[in-house]
Amino acid sequence: MKKNNVGRTNKLENKIDLDQILNRIRALEILIEESDLYKNSQLKTIGTRISTLKSLNVSTPVQMLKFENLFRESFPNFSEKTETTLRHKLTKGEINLVKFIYLHNNNFEISNQLGIGTESLRISIYRIRKKLGVSTLNELHEILKNLN
Repeated sequence: MKKNNVGRTNKLENKIDLDQILNRIRALEILIEESDLYKNSQLKTIGTRISTLKSLNVSTPVQMLKFENLFRESFPNFSEKTETTLRHKLTKGEINLVKFIYLHNNNFEISNQLGIGTESLRISIYRIRKKLGVSTLNELHEILKNLN
């Protein structure tokens, strides 16, 4: 009789252990699902921010401040490194222009956002490239990519 009770007790303990393990696995699966949902919502938020940044008209100081704040929220590392790395080489206006270039806007889009002519923009980008010692826009994009 004692052997049966011990065997039943071990089986009951094993069943309880197994139930606890299964409950923990279910809890982990729920956490993973929630984490994936959070990541997806974060990606959507970043995508929305980038779309807003790429289309925002910044021809007034208030609009430019809105752009700068949204850019800083969207790309905190880039903003911090840009301010520390490039502030001795570029003017504040050129640093702002670099942010538009970083978003991969073309010259026409950037000139529309800033409310300036494409020729003025082209000259400004040329000056930035010279100050940073790069000869092509692709090289400038590589430098900017490394800042993030």
